[in-house]
Amino acid sequence: MSNSENPIEKTIMFSTDLTARCDRPMDRACRLAKTLPAKLVICHVLEHGQYGKEAVAAATADIEMHLASCEMDAEIIIQRGDIVAKIIETAESVGADLIVAGVARVGKLGDLVIGTPLERIIHHSPIPVLIVKNRAFTDYDLLVAATDFSAPSAYAIKQATQIFAGLPIHIVNAFHVPFEGFLHSDKLTEEFRTEQYLQMVKFVEQLRLTGSGAPKVSHIIEYGSTSTVVLDEIKDLNSNLTVIGTHGTGGFRANMFGSMARSLIDYIPTDILAVRQKPK
Repeated sequence: MSNSENPIEKTIMFSTDLTARCDRPMDRACRLAKTLPAKLVICHVLEHGQYGKEAVAAATADIEMHLASCEMDAEIIIQRGDIVAKIIETAESVGADLIVAGVARVGKLGDLVIGTPLERIIHHSPIPVLIVKNRAFTDYDLLVAATDFSAPSAYAIKQATQIFAGLPIHIVNAFHVPFEGFLHSDKLTEEFRTEQYLQMVKFVEQLRLTGSGAPKVSHIIEYGSTSTVVLDEIKDLNSNLTVIGTHGTGGFRANMFGSMARSLIDYIPTDILAVRQKPK
């Protein structure tokens, strides 16, 4: 995905709390800045009571040391105040196309996100958030996107293909047969599969991912739970980045796609690009 000869058109902002596991999102942010290519901005928000010059100098030195190991230049911004508000405010002020963030510890991603500043950033940021869980050993080379054919999932896919221009995208839909406990039959399942397939074809057409530079698009319809189907596709295709859309009103809505987004964040082991659809 290297575009080192292309002019820098994008801006990535990495939000760091300077804890031990921030090396993973830091390395990913640096790698993306080199390969997209993009300008890199690093933002750290000082905790309450650490607003002195010494705290600013220490945070700046810590970031500069890691940048030196990455052989990367970046704009460093140290903020004071509410973590979530300052991260979003800074990302908007620098014109960021992507916010890169990490998780606090190894484990289920949902356990690490729910109720944390990262959850609130995902809910409220108008800018896509890349949640980095894994080490950046390789570039991203394939996007796997979950969809229920909703507007938020369509918006997420379009944003992903703009940020990661040129990468192929594999769109996944999982389905169940309504009232299958009472109506289950192989014939009925195949009828629903056909119906879902036709919806997928229409959905992909409406994305309008065509023309010069358009990504290669593939798609699949499978019977089963969304998390299981998406995970199977990730394993089969050896993908390391999953795309999901979220609703931006008070957290993940308790509807089909909101529940799906939360389940994927909790269950999928890859890095995740979470995209919130802007309110109309």
